[in-house]
Amino acid sequence: MPAAMPAATDAVPLTPHHLPDEILQRIFQEVFEPQKDADPANYAYLPAPEYLVLSRRFYRLLRPIRYRSISTSADARRTSALLGRLTAADDIRTWLRKLVLFVSPHFTALQAFALSRFTNLVELRIKYEPLEQWIHVPGTILSAVILDLWHAITRLPRLARLVDKISERWEIDPHLPPLPSLKSVSIGLLTLNRAVSSLLARSGVSVLSLSIKYAAEVLDHSFLREGALPWDTLQCLTLVAGSRGLPVDLTVTLEHILKQASTLGEPPRLRQLEVSVPQAQPGTYKNAFAVVLDLAARVSCEELVCGVLGAEDLRPDPTYGQVHTLRSLKLTTDIELPENDSLADLIDMLRCMPNLNSLVLRCLSVTSEERAPNETRLDSDSSDLTFAIAYPHLTVLLQYLTSTAVRAFHVKSAEGSARWLRDDPSKPFERQAW
Repeated sequence: MPAAMPAATDAVPLTPHHLPDEILQRIFQEVFEPQKDADPANYAYLPAPEYLVLSRRFYRLLRPIRYRSISTSADARRTSALLGRLTAADDIRTWLRKLVLFVSPHFTALQAFALSRFTNLVELRIKYEPLEQWIHVPGTILSAVILDLWHAITRLPRLARLVDKISERWEIDPHLPPLPSLKSVSIGLLTLNRAVSSLLARSGVSVLSLSIKYAAEVLDHSFLREGALPWDTLQCLTLVAGSRGLPVDLTVTLEHILKQASTLGEPPRLRQLEVSVPQAQPGTYKNAFAVVLDLAARVSCEELVCGVLGAEDLRPDPTYGQVHTLRSLKLTTDIELPENDSLADLIDMLRCMPNLNSLVLRCLSVTSEERAPNETRLDSDSSDLTFAIAYPHLTVLLQYLTSTAVRAFHVKSAEGSARWLRDDPSKPFERQAW
């Protein structure tokens, strides 16, 4: 007779050692690698290496992941020593994909050469911290550091993303070769001189983020000649005012970019325009938002992202034109729909965008303080009548959107999150939790 099959209770229990190599690496990738835009851990504070000594197999599989993302130290001597060790370690040097590099006034050509050896580097973030050490540094030293640094950067054949937000004006070698792999760059607006602009254009950069500071004091007509954006390849432009950015800086910057785009023979086309501003008093960015709409229309923008804006910032102006190319609008606002004329202003502003397909609204509140029933949240499963009674202002906004081309409407507020979707503008919306 054939041998009896072993009982299920006799099965050998599975352990991590039985998992395929690919599964193990994906599990530990969550442990060793930073999430999204988070900085890598400092080299001295990488996750403890006990995982590496579990077995020879773990050691072989996990070392490449552990050293894929590294941050140097703000201490210049430690950074120099670390760069030397990484350069000498051929295996770690080839594994490295993401690096945060702290640059001090003591940054040398030798350190720049070490940086250029990380030929598999995909993302580089440069930090000039602590900032106090740069206050009394002569301009000649800063220029020397920048020249060495950028010579090294252009020798990184796989670099796709560069973040360097130094606020001062500086020069690079105008004869630097392009970086065909470079697609995303984040720099300070004031560093966008002729040589940098040329390098970005020749490299084919498609995503550009400009940090705005002191723009109103420094920007002049030379920006139109020397600080040209890489319009031929640019798809996404982000302007970041930051906590120290003044409203006038944003408005002046937008006006200069609008003038620049207007001087081009062929109007440029942007897939996305994003304007990020710190929270401020209502009406602070009203003039800036008017220029944002003009710029969006000029560059045939398809997606507009703005935040943080108040109701008075969005209040339409008679000079507002139609932005026919806009398909998506994302607003992070301080709006409370029941307050004053917030709802009417929002609807009037949306009339400037007749072809909008998607609207995402993040606001403080969509119902009045006097009536905020806990039992009827945006994401609750309530009837249309109950919802309309709880959120009359939002219901009016939905009625307006029903008559437009919008197919997706998302709301996130203190009362919860929800979305309304439809396949065809002629059909009614269906509400879902978001």
